[in-house]
Amino acid sequence: TLLAVLEIAFGLALLVLAVGIRRHRQPADHSSGRSKAALERLGKLQLKTALAAGLLLGIGGPKRLVLSALAATTIVASGVNEGQELALVAWYTVLATVLVWAPIVGFELFGGRALATFTAGQHWLAQHQRQVVFYPLLLLALVLILDGLAALL
Repeated sequence: TLLAVLEIAFGLALLVLAVGIRRHRQPADHSSGRSKAALERLGKLQLKTALAAGLLLGIGGPKRLVLSALAATTIVASGVNEGQELALVAWYTVLATVLVWAPIVGFELFGGRALATFTAGQHWLAQHQRQVVFYPLLLLALVLILDGLAALL
């Protein structure tokens, strides 16, 4: 029951956070000339440079290593059998690899169109930032609260 109470409390905290984000006024678009200049420089990359950068980004980095260690710990602690562990490790490896390499491959295949699509997506996210944060927080809060209530009843 303590776990259920903690789950409900965490769900309520997320709900308060979601409502606070929803009520906060929409921030102005902060796209800087610096980020636009960086995107323009990306447009001038050669294939060898892009592949080398992708390889370096794909291999390491403190954040990626910590996330990989966390994923491995979670898989081991999940209590699944060895075959399922292997499948989860393979799934995580494929997902992590695709997330690093997909933008590079997309840029090489589609060039300027990929850059335009990325810029449009970035602009859309800047305009809809509150909704993009609010709805997943609200959903997670409701799931935690309902699961906690179900455990108590």
